[in-house]
Amino acid sequence: MQDMLAKVFKTRSLVATLILLLVLAFTPGVNQFIISPALQVVASDFGDSECTEERVIHAVEFGDIRVRFAKDAGKVTATVEGGIDCAFPVTMVVYKMYQAGKLSSQKFFSQSQTATIGNTATTKLESDLPPCMAQIDLYYGSNPPRVLTDDAASYAHMLLGYTYYLNASNSFETASGPFCSDTPLVKPTVSIVKEAPATTRAGDTLN
Repeated sequence: MQDMLAKVFKTRSLVATLILLLVLAFTPGVNQFIISPALQVVASDFGDSECTEERVIHAVEFGDIRVRFAKDAGKVTATVEGGIDCAFPVTMVVYKMYQAGKLSSQKFFSQSQTATIGNTATTKLESDLPPCMAQIDLYYGSNPPRVLTDDAASYAHMLLGYTYYLNASNSFETASGPFCSDTPLVKPTVSIVKEAPATTRAGDTLN
């Protein structure tokens, strides 16, 4: 029973923990276990300083951690306001967009420095923007994906926030705007033909 409680507390799921405690409270023969020192040790771990991906994602969903993006003069800035009792790393990545509805077509363009978000601290991250459409992702951790696949679920557990640049629809599935292109610009070739100057000699007839 103690192992079961420990696993529930470790998942950081408050709802599941409360349900289990209520079940135990009304189960004959386990009331003394609820108030035992062993349970107090397990319960104290619920508020430890470990910032797991799951815990940070939940904090973003409930508004305890706030993420804002601003784009100006070829730069994107992510402002992160921490609101939980631990510190965690974040990194911002910019991907060039080439077509709608296909994440695997995007290409890495730039990446911010990894920053550590502290309790109630406000931190800003900055990265360069391309001259064409881009997707900007803010990830938990210091090793974000540089190559995206069409399986968004494979890295969604790391994603704390995202935005777009030059995308009128605000969605990658229906993206609309100036897509990126790797086709190099071909400069026209200009040839200058220099003619020899005309010469005249005595006796020539000029028309």
